[in-house]
Amino acid sequence: MKKLSDNDRIFLKKRKRLVAMWNTVAVVMLIGLVALFLWIFFTSPYFANPLYVAEALKQNDIEASVMTVSTIMLPVVVIMQFATVAVFIVFGFAIFANEKRYLSMIENLSD
Repeated sequence: MKKLSDNDRIFLKKRKRLVAMWNTVAVVMLIGLVALFLWIFFTSPYFANPLYVAEALKQNDIEASVMTVSTIMLPVVVIMQFATVAVFIVFGFAIFANEKRYLSMIENLSD
């Protein structure tokens, strides 16, 4: 039976450490994301509360400057959403590259 190379052992040790840290990192990121959303929701409801905006539109209560900023920011937000999706797709390539490496290690050990 073949043994793992030193590079493969280092790779697996590093990946094991990253996987072990992920739950903590993910929870902290989610808490931060929720806190940021709540802060925006309550301090700047035009940015995060569609019901607030709809009510202001019904009452014709939105200032022209707010409408101008909203109109300018819409394309920026859409571009950022596409950029975020692109980043996730790039991360997918990295994830599958690691998966290929794991499969290669398993295949080498099973020969």
